[in-house]
Amino acid sequence: MYVDKLDGKIDDGMFERFSGQWWQEQDRCLREIARLQEADQSYLDEGIALLEMARDARKMFEIQTAGEKRRLLNFVCSNSTWADGKLQSTFRLI
Repeated sequence: MYVDKLDGKIDDGMFERFSGQWWQEQDRCLREIARLQEADQSYLDEGIALLEMARDARKMFEIQTAGEKRRLLNFVCSNSTWADGKLQSTFRLI
């Protein structure tokens, strides 16, 4: 477009309109890229937190009260029973 302006194929007004639109579009694209990069980072941070929680789940479960253990198991399992120190359950399908 700049060459067309220099060659006189488009006037100054048209050049200014088009270049203004292109600059706005470029700014919009850069903002969208930044937004997506921030989202990617938050997904990564949440994934790391989830992996760390899964890694520590057994230790965390062991220190909970019986009520808290029951609450967690009811969230994850259905038809759970505890007999002779053994847990029998069916996992919920989410």
